[in-house]
Amino acid sequence: MMGFQYSEPSAQTVRTADPTIEKPMSLLSALQAAGLINISPDAQRPIADFGDPLNEYQAAWTSAAIIVENGMSMMTVTGEDRAKFLHNFCTNDIKKMQPGETCEAFFCNVKGRILAVAVIICEDECFRVLTDESRIEFLHQHLNKYLITEDVTLQIESEAQSILIISIHELDLNFGEQVSVFELKDGPKDSGWIVGASSELVPVVKNLSEQGAVILGYDAWEYFRISCNLPKYGVDVSDENLAQEANRNEQAISFTKGCYLGQEPIARLDAMGHVNRQLEEFEWSEDSEKPPVGGKPVLNESGEEVGTVTSACQIPNEHRGIVLAMVKTKALGAVLTAENEDGQPVRLRKE
Repeated sequence: MMGFQYSEPSAQTVRTADPTIEKPMSLLSALQAAGLINISPDAQRPIADFGDPLNEYQAAWTSAAIIVENGMSMMTVTGEDRAKFLHNFCTNDIKKMQPGETCEAFFCNVKGRILAVAVIICEDECFRVLTDESRIEFLHQHLNKYLITEDVTLQIESEAQSILIISIHELDLNFGEQVSVFELKDGPKDSGWIVGASSELVPVVKNLSEQGAVILGYDAWEYFRISCNLPKYGVDVSDENLAQEANRNEQAISFTKGCYLGQEPIARLDAMGHVNRQLEEFEWSEDSEKPPVGGKPVLNESGEEVGTVTSACQIPNEHRGIVLAMVKTKALGAVLTAENEDGQPVRLRKE
């Protein structure tokens, strides 16, 4: 592929955010060995940046970028009944998907509450389910318990990994058959996923870098994610949230697909016309040097609690940034604030 080969080094083990779990840093180690990124020996995941956070942030909005530290793991679903099976357990219309297509989806419980947030990729012989690495084991177990006589195999991938490309149409993506490229349907800023083994992704990242794409660390990914209102499981949404509260109806929920696990409460809520709370993006700026803190209550002008900050980030070297918050819908349009780490109120503004 592309005239050169790369042999993946043995993966070093690093700590995840959960100190009880160890995870091989295979792709990041391979990229470091190839001289494409620089990680200090004592680095812990997630890697915030690769040396120039401002350049990484700017690249996410002004040029092509490669997100290698995206916190996603992958499960492959194979077998003759794979489409029907996935269709029965997630919120989007899987049966309509054609090879090369992608969609967002939620996996829910019988009460319509979110168990996992996912991107689903349709290939010729399988589906790829990308979800937060903290939920991949749970999702595998959740789906596996419903397998009875179906011709379906669920496999958590240890070799295949994914990178997210921003401004995908600005790049030459002709990499041959070793890796697969999938444009994200309804995705933010012309983005798409590339899937392959670490040894295959390294020359892809090298090629993209030579075309001018910037490799992003986790902080730039977080800013991009939050600005696009993409929920992270366990941070912005959880099993306390109904699917519609994630505010991704158009991208992740089909209201015409028929029966699936959690469909009845989701359809009933749709018939009511609205949710009482939902995930919303806000900006914060000059009135504070620090962002609001995740977990802090969102207050209206009367001091009434109307929501909770879930994610927040700051533009490098500036006193402004963006926030995701789960907020009562009746409070939208009012003056809202949330505290920063110093206990100072920070104004939350809608665009």
